[in-house]
Amino acid sequence: MTAREEKQALRGELLALRRSIAGREEKDAALCRQVAATQEWRQSGQVLFYLSTPEEAGTWQLVDWALRQGKEAMAPVCGPGEGEMAFFQFHSLSQLRRGRWGIVEPDPQACVPVKGLPAKEALCLVPGISFDYAGRRLGYGKGYYDRFLAAARYHIKTMGLCYQAFFRDILPGESHDERVGLVATEAGVFPCARKG
Repeated sequence: MTAREEKQALRGELLALRRSIAGREEKDAALCRQVAATQEWRQSGQVLFYLSTPEEAGTWQLVDWALRQGKEAMAPVCGPGEGEMAFFQFHSLSQLRRGRWGIVEPDPQACVPVKGLPAKEALCLVPGISFDYAGRRLGYGKGYYDRFLAAARYHIKTMGLCYQAFFRDILPGESHDERVGLVATEAGVFPCARKG
């Protein structure tokens, strides 16, 4: 079985498991506290969010805290091309709308597009179904974040968010898969080796 086939099989298995996870509200609250306690969060002037769906590790409390703390909050808008996305800065939840795939995203008519790469102190919160100790990510298979992170990998801090049950010893990977520097779960924040 190829790495791509392994990832596809694991993706289906873990998505089914994630749909049935119990105690989601408590897990999300603990995860947000873990992220907010990090030096990366405290030092970031800009936070690149994914605006979580009901099944993903929740980011909405962090969005609220970032806006209250005066951080520049940004989130992606999926473009028409395969794997194409651009980040837009937003100042309030009223500037968000449902976009492509039914995911909440900034309204491009009401928000400012981010030109070029974010500032060096930026923190990018990366969505994923699962992460491993080497920073590998099992995403949704469309390549949106792999493309973005490939362009920004040396420029920003990256933190993958998932529930502890989905933080694995090792995940299958391919050469184009981008890794994260940290993984946050409701149980803690873990630095990633990024090797192997």
